[in-house]
Amino acid sequence: MALINSIVITKLYNVYARTNEPFSVYESGIVVLNAGLFLFFITIVFVIIMSDYPSSDSNLYFLILRCGRKKWFISQMLFSFLAIMTYIGVVFAFVLIRMAPLVFVANGWSLNISDYGKQMGLLQYIPFQLYNQMPPLQALVFSIVLLWAYLQMLLGFQMLGFSCGSKKIFSVIQMVILAVGIGMVFLDIQLKWYFPQAHSILCTHYQKYFKRYYFNPYLSLALLIIVGIAFHVLAYLKFMRTDVDRLKENEL
Repeated sequence: MALINSIVITKLYNVYARTNEPFSVYESGIVVLNAGLFLFFITIVFVIIMSDYPSSDSNLYFLILRCGRKKWFISQMLFSFLAIMTYIGVVFAFVLIRMAPLVFVANGWSLNISDYGKQMGLLQYIPFQLYNQMPPLQALVFSIVLLWAYLQMLLGFQMLGFSCGSKKIFSVIQMVILAVGIGMVFLDIQLKWYFPQAHSILCTHYQKYFKRYYFNPYLSLALLIIVGIAFHVLAYLKFMRTDVDRLKENEL
């Protein structure tokens, strides 16, 4: 939150002080979800918070014995869904509260974006790719859905690592993929589409001046969801036939 406040929110306040023009209530959320650095930061913080997902302490055997493997697995998936929604909600609540004095409620881009975006250095936060493609409400909702699908896929990968008894190894692989993926996005090369990071950022899909996309964002959403489901299915199948004693946290 401190990084978002010191860089993003402060920047928007400085722009408002110079133009005296308010922002759309949706734009502050779009800024956070479409600047690759901040989305990477949000993702890393979430992965760190959820690093112990799914929980596998000494009570695991007794929990599974009492409720059964299937119910335990489903409960973990429900928890992951609620955790993602809570995390996104907290981030947006913080941004909206901080931006409340500077916003208006309307489904249209503010003059700060449409007229002064380049002059005020806002294009790195809300690039032309979004401004030329869709209204802000649609951009915000689509960005949130992409982020949810992306985080769900990451938790599915963690669940698979847990079920394979290699939680720590999978965590290292996950961090490497995240780092390399954001590097590909910054370099803006075609290889970025082989990493989930590029698919989670809405503005990367669209061309700058034309209403065309480099990669269909709906296909990206479908890929993130399908891969996430595949991770959970594989994790479930592995979990159902793995000895519970092998699933403790200290196991690699």
